[in-house]
Amino acid sequence: MMNTKVFEIDSSHSLGQAIRKRRKEMRLTLELAAPLCNVSVPFLQALETGKATAQLEKSIQVARMLGLKLFIQE
Repeated sequence: MMNTKVFEIDSSHSLGQAIRKRRKEMRLTLELAAPLCNVSVPFLQALETGKATAQLEKSIQVARMLGLKLFIQE
């Protein structure tokens, strides 16, 4: 059975923290992860630091490329 961790994403900052944590678990630098996720290094850096204006579609793309799944629970 897969060990699944659940994190509440309630802000751009918490999303950025989750993405950064996953990238580091994968032992990827910003410079290696950005092209794998089809984004620029400055975009990934802004996303990880919680910049509120990060584009949602690109943010979801980065999460998916790093193996994260996003859910909305009612």
